[in-house]
Amino acid sequence: MPDFVKRYPDIDINVISTSSMLHTEPGVYPDIFISKLSDPREGYHSEPLFHDLIYPVCSPSYLEAHPELGRFINIDDVTLLNLTPYGRSQVAEHVDWDVWLNSLGIGSEATGQVHYFNTNDYNMLIQLAVSGQGVCLGWHHLVAPLIDQGALVRAGEMEITYREKKHYLSYAERNEGKEALQVFRIWFIDDIERNLSNLF
Repeated sequence: MPDFVKRYPDIDINVISTSSMLHTEPGVYPDIFISKLSDPREGYHSEPLFHDLIYPVCSPSYLEAHPELGRFINIDDVTLLNLTPYGRSQVAEHVDWDVWLNSLGIGSEATGQVHYFNTNDYNMLIQLAVSGQGVCLGWHHLVAPLIDQGALVRAGEMEITYREKKHYLSYAERNEGKEALQVFRIWFIDDIERNLSNLF
């Protein structure tokens, strides 16, 4: 968003972040949704953006203290920072440590004696990971900048791309002719293609 504001200072932006976008207040009709739903509301046109690529991340110091995270076998005395589904009922699917490990064919019994810290606040998990409190699952489109900055590192090479679900940009058809909407739409898609080309 800082790039957009810098390029287009005359366009005002109002961002609402919510896990319950289908239950917005009456009379609220956003110009644009960015969500996991291909048709969030009647009267909106959706364009697919990218898949989810998910892999473990932690701080460099945490990985140094727990080199076994490179293989994810017998990871004793490790804290798994876990995203719970509570309050996230409208998310198209839920991926936590159990889902991710099972997708790789690794049952929780193979990981050893681990500790869990559970929350439905992903930002909290990321901050805990950055501060060296454990390892969490990283959605590539969210953690890649932190990896580039050195605040986080990948824990091992294992990853999963969930191709059955995508993120979508949906815009109000009634406002399709608005110049500001189209400027943002084109900028956003170009930015996604430039930074997440491996997820298309």
